[in-house]
Amino acid sequence: MSGVVSRKRRQPSAERGGEKNAAAAAEEDGGGGRGGADAPFHEGITRLLGLVYGPRNPWRRSAWAWSMAGLALLLAEGYFNVSVSNARRDFINAMTNKDEDGFWLAIWRFVYILVVASFLYSLIRFACARTAHEWRRALTTQLVDSYFDGNSFYHIAVSYPEIDFPGQRIVDDVRVVCADGISLLSVLVEKAVTVATFSYILYTTEPRLMYFCMAYSVAATWMTHSLFSAKLTDLHSAITTEEASLRQYLVSVFVFREPIAFFTVASGEAHDKACVHRRLASVDGSRVDLMSVEAWLNTMQETLRYLTTLLPYLVAADRLFHGDLQYGDVSQAASAFFLVRSGLQLAVTRLQSITTLRLHVNRLAGLVHALDRTAGGGEGSKKAGRLLAAGGAGAPPAGDELLVVDNVTLRTPVPASGGPAEPRVLLRGVSFGLRRGGSILVMGANGTGKTTLFRAICGLAPCAAGSVAVPERLFVLPERAYSPEGGLRAQLWYPFACPAPPGAGSSDATLVELLHKVGLGGLPALTRGWDEPCDVGTILSPGQQQRLGFVRLLRAKPHVALLDESSSCLDEAGEEQLYSLLSKSGTSYISIGHRTSLLKHHKQVLLLRNGAAHLMSAAAYREQFLQAT
Repeated sequence: MSGVVSRKRRQPSAERGGEKNAAAAAEEDGGGGRGGADAPFHEGITRLLGLVYGPRNPWRRSAWAWSMAGLALLLAEGYFNVSVSNARRDFINAMTNKDEDGFWLAIWRFVYILVVASFLYSLIRFACARTAHEWRRALTTQLVDSYFDGNSFYHIAVSYPEIDFPGQRIVDDVRVVCADGISLLSVLVEKAVTVATFSYILYTTEPRLMYFCMAYSVAATWMTHSLFSAKLTDLHSAITTEEASLRQYLVSVFVFREPIAFFTVASGEAHDKACVHRRLASVDGSRVDLMSVEAWLNTMQETLRYLTTLLPYLVAADRLFHGDLQYGDVSQAASAFFLVRSGLQLAVTRLQSITTLRLHVNRLAGLVHALDRTAGGGEGSKKAGRLLAAGGAGAPPAGDELLVVDNVTLRTPVPASGGPAEPRVLLRGVSFGLRRGGSILVMGANGTGKTTLFRAICGLAPCAAGSVAVPERLFVLPERAYSPEGGLRAQLWYPFACPAPPGAGSSDATLVELLHKVGLGGLPALTRGWDEPCDVGTILSPGQQQRLGFVRLLRAKPHVALLDESSSCLDEAGEEQLYSLLSKSGTSYISIGHRTSLLKHHKQVLLLRNGAAHLMSAAAYREQFLQAT
């Protein structure tokens, strides 16, 4: 997409590759996984909670307030649960002893507690929902900010290819973590309070039940996790990845619908349909495997539950028959046993939820880890300097030179998680400068590093050696046009913020003039005005979209423009028209291109060949290479 770099920067060199092998790089990067997707579950939770309750969250006080409110209400719920149990015990004992007054007293007490508890339960659900909202707002806002800070959306794809579908992680994984995390956390607090309160009741009523309950719960939890935890985690991870792949392929079909439709005229739709069906089959297979594992898990859970149904009554029966306990005491002990057992076996009964939550937490932790190391030029980004152009503040080029590339060496990128021990050198010792009013055409065979050189100038790729100095305003016009959200006015102002129009639907004389100059004078009629939302990508042909890119460039009036085959979809007449406008605008520019027709629009040629750059005049290039052939 087109972009403007408004900064003064001199890139430091970023050593990597031959000096550090993949293992050392991975160790410096945190083991490739520590703190990321392969980090322990508790580390991922800690990392995400730090975003919610730490100083980076502007709404942390609200998050703390609702979390504390929810915790206080859950503790109050534990007190009311004990009160309900005692009231139930009292009216059962009163019925057994035929104590009518005691029975009605216990009933009224029971009703009063239920009324208050019902209101309390409603407040608990509201507090948990608000806490989940605070979590989601904090995580989503910070992840989105970090995703766009310092072009992290670009750097992650280069340095952390294992972070698949970052957008899905920001939207879907955050939603699941917040909803399921709060739900599981509230159940955990509720069960902890239940175990603490009813363990005392169980111990004072029948100690033998308490000892058996603890031993039984520990054994059941260990056995269940040993048999099912790893399998469930692997299957949930496989399903998430396979569904994301299916969704991404369908999105690709939609985005590239026209070329695919052209291809299918000749070959039919077998290939893409087969690719989709392959992904569907993979998802279906994993889901069937998951259902099988969950069926065995449910069988084990139900077996463990039914094995202990009669145990409290069998253990307490002798004391009941000898008169040491009343029936209400036995009933309360049985209820306490089931509640304590349920609390201690939370990891068994909620194993599916825990494994799903663990998967999404690890995916988010991996994204946060990558963003911390690429966003904003912070500490993490500087550690990744061997991968990305960290860039520091520096003076702009002096005098007539607007852009200076000084003895730059460029290498192929290697992911932070590891790669070739010796990355390939693309260019070595590149030096040139662009003066005011100057123009340079970068030429060379495919794969010689032309676009990588542009990336280094913009700070998107590291310099293994040398430095780059850029002016205040640098505009980049790539080959493939980008259509942002908004009306035609916003499209033409991109990447700058579009100013408020003087009136609804009013035109802009400068934009109208530029549209006519590039041959798009009828575009406002096609987009139904200036401010009606439109997608010019579906209205204009590729060549017309490149003309629209030149409107953005001419309107921005940068000091230097970088054009990466920005006229490749145009005929020579259209190319002549647009470059004539650019040369008259006063902007200095560097172009990448293969057409020799571009030579007349540039004063110099930078020829990339055999890992070296050769700067010469356009006339010298014609004489040396064109006339010779």
